[in-house]
Amino acid sequence: MHVLDVVAASGFRGIEFSQSPDHIKVKSNGASRQVKANELRRLLDERGLKLLGLAGGSIKERMRFCDRVPPGESPLRPLYLYTEECDHHQLCSASARGFRLALHPHVFMANHLLEDARMLFDHLDEVKKRSFDKSSMRCKALMWLPDTAHLHIVGEDIYEALQLVSQDRIAAVHLKDWDSAYGRSYHRYAKGFTELGRGDVRINGVLETLNSIGYKGWVVVEQDYSRSLPAMSAYENAAWLQRRSERMHIDLDRLATLVEYERSETAAHLNYAGEELNAGLVRSLFHEVDCEMPLCYDAIARAAVGLSGCDCAAVWSYSPVRDEMSLLGSFSEPPGKRLPGTVEKSTFVGAVLDSQVTKTVRLSESASGSGRTPELPELCNFFESAGLAEMHIIPVPNRCNPHHIRFIVTVFNGRDSIVRNRASRRSVRNLEGFVRDMASVADAALNERCSYGVGRVNALAEKHPRSKEFLAALGTEIKRTVHCQGITIFLVDENTKRLVPRYTTGLRWYEPDKGKYYPENDKYTWTGRVRHRNQPVITRNAITQQKGSPRSYEVSAEVDGNRHGLLLVPLVNNSGKVLGVIRCRNKTSYKEYQAGGLSFPVQTEQFLDSDSDLVFTDDDAAVLDAMGHAASAYIELYTRDLYSTQALAMLHHEILMPVVAVRGAVESMVATLERKLPDAPRFFKYDYPNDMLMWTGLMTKLVDNLDLYARSENQFDLECTLTHLRADIIAPAVRQLDRFIRQSGFDPSRIAYASLADIPSLYIDRARFQQVLFNLLSNAVKFAYPAPELFRITIEGERTSSHFMLIFRDWGPGISKEDQMSIFAEGQRGEEPEDVHIRGRGLGLWVVRRIVEAHGGHVELTNLYSPTEFTITLPLLLEKYPPDFLSTSKR
Repeated sequence: MHVLDVVAASGFRGIEFSQSPDHIKVKSNGASRQVKANELRRLLDERGLKLLGLAGGSIKERMRFCDRVPPGESPLRPLYLYTEECDHHQLCSASARGFRLALHPHVFMANHLLEDARMLFDHLDEVKKRSFDKSSMRCKALMWLPDTAHLHIVGEDIYEALQLVSQDRIAAVHLKDWDSAYGRSYHRYAKGFTELGRGDVRINGVLETLNSIGYKGWVVVEQDYSRSLPAMSAYENAAWLQRRSERMHIDLDRLATLVEYERSETAAHLNYAGEELNAGLVRSLFHEVDCEMPLCYDAIARAAVGLSGCDCAAVWSYSPVRDEMSLLGSFSEPPGKRLPGTVEKSTFVGAVLDSQVTKTVRLSESASGSGRTPELPELCNFFESAGLAEMHIIPVPNRCNPHHIRFIVTVFNGRDSIVRNRASRRSVRNLEGFVRDMASVADAALNERCSYGVGRVNALAEKHPRSKEFLAALGTEIKRTVHCQGITIFLVDENTKRLVPRYTTGLRWYEPDKGKYYPENDKYTWTGRVRHRNQPVITRNAITQQKGSPRSYEVSAEVDGNRHGLLLVPLVNNSGKVLGVIRCRNKTSYKEYQAGGLSFPVQTEQFLDSDSDLVFTDDDAAVLDAMGHAASAYIELYTRDLYSTQALAMLHHEILMPVVAVRGAVESMVATLERKLPDAPRFFKYDYPNDMLMWTGLMTKLVDNLDLYARSENQFDLECTLTHLRADIIAPAVRQLDRFIRQSGFDPSRIAYASLADIPSLYIDRARFQQVLFNLLSNAVKFAYPAPELFRITIEGERTSSHFMLIFRDWGPGISKEDQMSIFAEGQRGEEPEDVHIRGRGLGLWVVRRIVEAHGGHVELTNLYSPTEFTITLPLLLEKYPPDFLSTSKR
């Protein structure tokens, strides 16, 4: 069986079948039939593979299949039978026949959460304990089959899942990666399954955890969906494990042969002669929808050769803006013919495009003669070198806009073929309807690429909250998606209206003295023109095809300086405003399939004379446009946030400077008075100097809130020292608010402390945590009832087995249920603070959350009213280590 050969060649030692037994087939006498249990055992033994599990079909069907063996042979027994639901009767029935059931958590199934699985395990174990039936007492325990991807999708802790049951009850671990680009919906989530290391699941962490707990059982690499050939995915998974020093012995030569076999099997569906389209052809073509675009166009060209009986075929894109055709996909039989990457539009092709009718051209007609201008001069050499004599040009209109051409299909006949196949022209006419239908296949493939690109942008925006990091991740993703050598993302500076680079793989300016930007009025360079005209541009040679002098170009170790192909797409928001320009340089080759050592060339590139013929296509522009459109909303938000944080930082500096100056002057005044006039206080009825120090201290804390707001998550630095909560945090915060509390009509003695001695000195940032207590205390005072006898605050400490807790309570008006979920959000205020004439911007509790989380803890609203209670939880390890040590150890 080919599948078993791939598994063995990839270095794996066992296999789990997802198909039901009647769909596990072998080829016999050219036909497929269901494999028998004893045959399957023999095939596995020959390849050194162990049957780990059977997952498809009902449990009864799988048991019946395993028991159906010739007389005298022992029944087939896999390590486990996969199940997503189980009851005591099923468990006992399987055990009685020598099988073990393994529970697998699965999205959209009953037991996809750890809580569900735990309850099921506990229930079955309890039933077994209480049962007096002897068969029940002999019933084997339900096994556990955790799946890393499914647990990740539902947000479960994979490491907790590995410790749900004892190790002897773990049947195996499904090691599977998943990319969130397709979302979590019922119809699309499965498309996110991908090769190990390419998704969002922390596979490295899973393997490290398995090693740390001493797990000695099976790990099953599972991939439900592949965008490539199955053998390629098996190899990439094995190669990823091998790079991690796992014991994988990959047979590269054998695997390369198996990959070529899969390609030939796919092509076999397309070896069709006649006028009736068979189901295998349709299945094969629509399989290419999920592959890279060149593979899809190769499949269309291959089908065109098979259906028409011609020698070779090519699929071309056409751009009326550039008046040229670019090669998308091709196929020849036998292979080896070379096509140019681009062909300039001639009058003949123009007539074809205008009439949208298939035309035929002979080599003698395309060559120059009798003073005529040659038709398609770029193809003349191709005709002669390939021994071709006739070409049919089939225009395929855009199904959404019939006035535009989706692509052009050309099929070629040799001189011998014309004589031998008189029916070739009739076959070409029959081909017209087929290629028009295949436009739907190409559109589906393009939509798939666009959808995937948009999903990746959304995932990157969630993962990288800072604009600089997001742009870098976006640039890397675009470079990988459109296959280019270099990329630069230019954004419009709102102040100067210039186009400035915000991310690049490497950029050099021709005349840096004139400024490293594109001015607003630049309409002559390609980059400036794209911004001005708000439409994509593709050019084979940015130097010779540009009206104005270029201002910059991409440079890096990957960029071929002799090639100047560009793809430029504007970044546009929903209102049509251009936010910037994405510029990609030099289309890269598909010759290496990025499999880490295995080379499987795409058929199209066997036709190209050199890499210089590789050009960007309108499909690349469409994918980049979709990704740019998705990114534009995030970029707009990031840009606004950048300017607001810059303004806040400037405002913080401008406010803080006079506050510090005033405080310094007051401190100097107090020091001078104490030195020269020891009895100076008798000159003042009230202690005005200390009042001034107190109020400037309060202003400093409030300005610090502004500074914290202006900082992003990754800019938040801590200066941690061993700090006692009561002496170093709570007492200073209360002293700072003493005058404010009294002037509000309350008694500071109504603030009580309890059990703070239970919390030792911790490694925390003293100034920042004073800010936490200051914000909580000031909120309690501001929102307190006006009656002094109702004013009351308690601060209590507690130590548990896993963390420290600081519990803050006040007996004010409380917090409504509507505000409960958002009270710690940025800019969130109480329900109707205007009623009590309280000013503020709703940053206090947001700042509290930021500071506590930076220390590895969290803050919660644990009671809404009478009292309002906030609980701050901090890790026990802060007693020994600072927060930065904790975050490093987690990574």
